Amino acid sequence: MSSSEICQRPFSEIEIDTNGDVHTCCPSYLKNYPIGNIFKVNSFDEIWYGDKAVNFRKKLLSNNYELCHTEICNKKINQEDIELCEKPDYPTLVRFAYDTQCNLKCMLCRDSIICNSEETVKKYDDMIETILMPILKNAKILSLTSSGEVTASAHSQKVLKRAAELYPNLKFEILTNALLFNEAFCNKLGIIDKIDRIVISMHAMTKNTYETIMRGSNFETVMKNLEFIIDLYKQKKLNEVSIVFVASSLNYKEIPMFVEFCHKNNINPVIWEYRKFGNTEMGQNFSQYAVWEKNHPDYNDFVKILKKVDELYKDYPRLPQLFKDLEPVSKFEEFKNKLKFCFNKSV
Repeated sequence: MSSSEICQRPFSEIEIDTNGDVHTCCPSYLKNYPIGNIFKVNSFDEIWYGDKAVNFRKKLLSNNYELCHTEICNKKINQEDIELCEKPDYPTLVRFAYDTQCNLKCMLCRDSIICNSEETVKKYDDMIETILMPILKNAKILSLTSSGEVTASAHSQKVLKRAAELYPNLKFEILTNALLFNEAFCNKLGIIDKIDRIVISMHAMTKNTYETIMRGSNFETVMKNLEFIIDLYKQKKLNEVSIVFVASSLNYKEIPMFVEFCHKNNINPVIWEYRKFGNTEMGQNFSQYAVWEKNHPDYNDFVKILKKVDELYKDYPRLPQLFKDLEPVSKFEEFKNKLKFCFNKSV
C-alpha cells in the first residue's frame, strides 16, 4: 500500500488525557485504545515502543482500521519525514491534556473552578524532567489545547518554560480563555516568539452574555488581551489565531457579530454545537440551550442567522456538518414549539 494512504497519526502524534492515558490521536477517534499510561511507567519508551503501540501500527500498515472510528475521523496523511514503521522515532506532535486546572466556571464544561491538589501538582511536577521533557526530543509542536487553562496552572507554566529552555526550536499551541493571557505572561515564560497557534474560547460578543456563560471572567480584560494576541498575529509572530464559539440559545444572536469581528481581524472563527459534558448546568438543561434542535422554539431564528452569515461570508466560519444541514421547519411547527416551550416554563 502507498504511504500516502496510511494515516500517519499513530506514527507521529500522542495525546495524554486527564487519566494519564496516552492516545495516538484524538481519543474520540479511537475505540478506547490507549497505548499506555504516563503515570504508570518509568520511561516513555515503554509506551511508544510497547506492544499496544506496535500492534496498532501493524494494523494500519496492513490497512486495518478496526481500532478507529473511521466514520468521524479523516486520515492525516502526506506529512514529510514521518517513519511509517512499527517503531518510529518519538512523536513530532505532542498534546499534554492531563492538567485540568482552570480559573473559570464556564457553563459549558464546569460548575466550579478546578484547582489541582498539592499531591496532584507534586505528581505532575515530578514527571517534568524524567518523563515529560524526554517525550519532546523529536517534537516540532507541543500542544496545550485540550484540557484546562495554562495561564491558571503553575505546573503547565513550568512545562512551557522548561520546554522552551531545553528545545529552542520547539513551537507551542495554546488554548486559553484569554483572561490572563497577556504580554507579561508570555515574557515570564520566554515563549512570546515560540507560539505557533493560539485557540481562544470565547462564546459571546457582548459583556452580559459573555459573563453569563464564562462565569468568573471579565469581558473588558479579555478584549484587551485579545487585542494583544491579534497584534502578535499581525506582526507575524503567530502562524494562526482561532476563536471557538460554542453556540446555544444564550448566544446565537451574536454569531454575526462574532464572524464579523473575526473577518475584520483575519482570524479563524470556529462555531460548534454544545455537546453534553458531565453534570454541568447547561448539560442538565440541554433541551433549553440546544437551539439547533428542530423542537426548540428559536430553531428557525437560528437557521436564519446561519444562512445569513453564509450568504455574507461564503463558508468563512468553520461550522459542524450538523449546522450546515439545517433547514427551517414550517410556521405551524415553529408556533407549536414556542407554545410548548412557554407551557413547560409556566409549569
